[in-house]
Amino acid sequence: MKKFFSIMFLSVFCQILFAQRDTAFRLIGALPGEIDVSNPLKVLLYYKDFSTIVVLDRLLSARSTIVLRRKNILDVTAIGQSFDNNIWVFDAFDNKLKKIDDEGNVLLETPDFRQVFNQGLNPQQIIDQNNQLYLYDPVNGLFVFDYYGTFKRKIPLLGWSNVSITDKYVFGISNEFLQSYNVSTLMQSQQKFPGNFTPYYRYYISNNKLIALSKDGLHIYSY
Repeated sequence: MKKFFSIMFLSVFCQILFAQRDTAFRLIGALPGEIDVSNPLKVLLYYKDFSTIVVLDRLLSARSTIVLRRKNILDVTAIGQSFDNNIWVFDAFDNKLKKIDDEGNVLLETPDFRQVFNQGLNPQQIIDQNNQLYLYDPVNGLFVFDYYGTFKRKIPLLGWSNVSITDKYVFGISNEFLQSYNVSTLMQSQQKFPGNFTPYYRYYISNNKLIALSKDGLHIYSY
């Protein structure tokens, strides 16, 4: 399954960067700011500037288009797949985590996080993994919730990007380092990138591989 997920991840990015002829891409006419391929049968493309989510099927054809502003969801900073085949979004306008269906209808929403945490959150990633929901805010850390949006704990991992979560680890990139955090031992470690390592357009991080995508191609590193 993990191998298939990696192949799907690479396939989507290659189509976006090199093909640009699929119907879904013509609908928007721009590169998506966020892509979620955690469910290979339902791929999410989020175009923040257009406040629009395009849902693709397993053949990467457009299945539906959700214009979030039409549903009064006004300032989405992150999206993610949900375990029950719906979509999580974080609306910074009212600082709420919301679950929506493929038509954009709100199925569930949390209270205003400014009242829960005495501060506003600005998550850049939403990850559904290990029967938990993770919101990653580079300034405030990794927030862990249950599937009903109830807060469980906070992990102080700051300044990361391209966060990935496996059964035992949280991975991310920070400056010139590949970061990892063991959720069992609470130990954090880092590995410095080699001097000739070039910043890439996107990354996918697994337990022992870093897959990097640039306009010139794919680069796979072991660590």
